[in-house]
Amino acid sequence: ASLPVQGVAVRAALIVVFVLPFALMIALTGDTSRAVGLVVRTYSSAVAIVTYAGVTPVPDTIAALHSIRFPSVLVEVIQFVYRYLFVIGEQARSMNIAAACRGARRISASAGSVATLFARSYARADAVHRAMLSRGYRGGMPVLHRRAAGTQDYALVAGVAAAMICLRIGSNVLTKHFYSELW
Repeated sequence: ASLPVQGVAVRAALIVVFVLPFALMIALTGDTSRAVGLVVRTYSSAVAIVTYAGVTPVPDTIAALHSIRFPSVLVEVIQFVYRYLFVIGEQARSMNIAAACRGARRISASAGSVATLFARSYARADAVHRAMLSRGYRGGMPVLHRRAAGTQDYALVAGVAAAMICLRIGSNVLTKHFYSELW
């Protein structure tokens, strides 16, 4: 898969924003190496997650979770959240079209419009649930296909593991470098 490096970097940086206050507090206590290590580890984890999310379809992730015997209730929740995000997105789109037809430029994210969006989404989700029950849903979603791991999969795992080991060694070297400068 060809992911844009800049896009992955920017999306991973968005996650680091949430760690910066903690890193700042740690740095203010005088432990700058620990603060830098926290930011570096968070950023590298975010890059790994963004890359994984960018190259792996959600159905494959769900099938992998099933195959490693992840708790089925959690897998179902993940699957339903993924599916209903599209339901909510479709409801928001139809509300925007309806507002545009009435002459509004764009629907605002006011409490009323958000409440209406979720009320419509809830009604639609309830209809989908009833339809699933009528078609035989008994608490488990079928996995559409299972794929055996191949040589490329093992090479990818080995490459990611090697990269994580290098990052860990680099983080330790960076930490020792900061400690040697402080003393």
